[in-house]
Amino acid sequence: MLGFVALMGVAVQTSVILYSFINKLRLEGRDIPTATLEASLLRLRPIMMTALVACLGLLPRPCPPESAATRRSRSPS
Repeated sequence: MLGFVALMGVAVQTSVILYSFINKLRLEGRDIPTATLEASLLRLRPIMMTALVACLGLLPRPCPPESAATRRSRSPS
């Protein structure tokens, strides 16, 4: 459940980054299709880096390290 909420947060964050840049280009006088295409090309790398860092940060969550007590209980005696 926590991973799903975190991924939704990343999706919202990336869309806000893109949307704000499109609005900036629109205020500079570009039309909607041109602003959207230009923003998509210019912001792709920062958006992908943000999403990748967030996903890599969540990677240890589903794979917690094995505790010493668990290793001891499974070792052959």
